[in-house]
Amino acid sequence: MGKTTYTLISRKNPVTKEFNFYASQVRYSNIGAADIVKYAAQNSCIDSAMINTVMSAWQQVMRMYFVNGHNVVCHPLGSFVSTIRGTGSPTTAEFSASQIKGLYLTFRPARDLRNAKSLKNNSLVRAN
Repeated sequence: MGKTTYTLISRKNPVTKEFNFYASQVRYSNIGAADIVKYAAQNSCIDSAMINTVMSAWQQVMRMYFVNGHNVVCHPLGSFVSTIRGTGSPTTAEFSASQIKGLYLTFRPARDLRNAKSLKNNSLVRAN
């Protein structure tokens, strides 16, 4: 079971101009690759240098697939999906590549990872 700390922040509704309070998660820290490698090495029989090498190779492979338009399933974590965002046109003849605003990468977590962040598996604590 995890513990998520939150604080309340005031936000203005753009339509009604009213202010309401919303929960905002308090971040403890950002975990870097070095911390992940260290923890993985402590909890396995694999040397940290080997884990670091595998993570670097994995990043290169992922980059190669993404730039070539592939979606990547990383079981048991989830899927990385590439998407295009832009504006539309009334007909296919009127569409041009200049209407594409960007290429994005979205992560879709697997069910086990989504369930780890569910409210039934976490306690909510309001920060002072």
